[in-house]
Amino acid sequence: SVFIDTLFHRQLYSRSLFGRIFFFFFFFFFFYNFFFFFYFFFFFKNKFFLQKKIDELSFKKIDFLFIQKGFTKNFSKRVYQKFENQENEIEKNPYLIEKVKGISFKKADQFAHSLGIKKQDKRRIEASIFFALKKSLEEGHTYENFLQIKHRLKDFNIDIQESVLIELVYQKKIIQTMFQNTRVFSSPSAFFAEKFISQFFSTQAFKNHQLSSSSKDFLQKSFLSEEQKNSIIKIFQSSRSILTGGPGCGKTTTLKTLIDVLELEKKHYLLASPTGRAAKRFNEVSGKEVKTLHRLLQ
Repeated sequence: SVFIDTLFHRQLYSRSLFGRIFFFFFFFFFFYNFFFFFYFFFFFKNKFFLQKKIDELSFKKIDFLFIQKGFTKNFSKRVYQKFENQENEIEKNPYLIEKVKGISFKKADQFAHSLGIKKQDKRRIEASIFFALKKSLEEGHTYENFLQIKHRLKDFNIDIQESVLIELVYQKKIIQTMFQNTRVFSSPSAFFAEKFISQFFSTQAFKNHQLSSSSKDFLQKSFLSEEQKNSIIKIFQSSRSILTGGPGCGKTTTLKTLIDVLELEKKHYLLASPTGRAAKRFNEVSGKEVKTLHRLLQ
C-alpha cells in the first residue's frame, strides 16, 4: 500500500479509478505469469528426469535379463536400442529380438530356451516359420511349400504341421497361394513386392527392335543353343525382360553374348548387380565394368 501510494505520489500513475485498476491488473498478470513460468519449468524438468530414470531402469532390466543368461553387454545394448521400455514384451515373446539387426533365429532361439520356452511352443514354431520364409527369400525364392519349409527347420529339431501354416494364413501373418495344385506360402512383404513387379511389367509398352544383319550373323555363328539365341532376340523386342533359369543352364554365357550384340548394335548399356560380390563375379566373367545398384543410383 505504501509502495503503491508512493508511486501515485510520484505521479507515475494518476489517482483516478482507471489508474488504480490498471495498476492492479499489471501486478496481477506479472505475478501470474511469473508463477506459471516456474511451475512449468520445474514440472518439465522433473518429467525429464523421471523419464531418464525410467529409461535407466528399463536398460538395467534388459541388461540384467541378458547378462544372467550369458549374453554380452553389447548384445543387451542393441536389444535395448530397439525395444526401449518394452522389456515385458521381450519376456512374453523372446523371438521379437530377431528384429534387431544382426540377431539370427538361432541366437533368439538360444535366448528363448534360456527363458524356458519349450521346443513345441507356439511362439517358437511361428518364429521358425518366419525364419524359413526369410531364408527362402534371401536365396531368391518368394514362396515355399509345406515340405520345403519343414526341410529348412529340421536342423532346429522343429516338427511343424501344415495346419499351423493355415492358421497363420487366417491370422494374415503369411500369404497362401496355389502353384501347380500345391499350397505355397509367402511372407506378406515378398508376396506384395512380387505382385507389384508383375503388374508393373505387364503394363509396360511393347517395343519391337529388329536386329541388324551383322548382329543376326553374329548370333548364328555363336555357340549358343536355339533357346539362348531366341532369348536374346526377344530381349531386343521388349522394353524390359527377365532372363531366368536354373544353375548351369547358360545364363552367364547368354548375358556375355547379349553384351556383344549390344555393342554391335551401338547401344548404350549399364551393368549392375544387387551386391558387391555379384558385381565382382560378373566383372570377372564379362570383362566389363559392373556396378552395384546402390553405386549406380548415386
